[in-house]
Amino acid sequence: MIEWLRGKGWTAEPFGQGLLTDKMRDALKQVRPPTPVRWMPDVIAVKGSRVLLLDAKTGRDDTENVSLEDASSRAALAFVIAMGCRVIHVWPGGKALSAEEAEQIEKRPGPPHHGTGSGTPYHLISKTLLNSLADYL
Repeated sequence: MIEWLRGKGWTAEPFGQGLLTDKMRDALKQVRPPTPVRWMPDVIAVKGSRVLLLDAKTGRDDTENVSLEDASSRAALAFVIAMGCRVIHVWPGGKALSAEEAEQIEKRPGPPHHGTGSGTPYHLISKTLLNSLADYL
């Protein structure tokens, strides 16, 4: 993703939780109440006066949905408010959703799911609701 952004004229670098040691990530998991720092986006990109924080997600090609942890979504909104920049969740293949769009989808009726990954609640989002990352540039 970083090289792709650079190819589009953005200055892009690693940012956030991916730069932390395992020891620090484990320590952040113990903080109560949970801190948004645990879910810091993975990439920072700047072009002119625009700043984007990109939260790289994993996903599968063989399903109609992607998943988004509720805590990750709330943390993204906290970064939008605190830093005044856009946060974009990005799944494999360049499919993306802004933090604000994700919040609206999560407000729809229905409880969150619980899984075995991080153990935190998540919502399934239809891939038909995702945009191309290029749409946010």
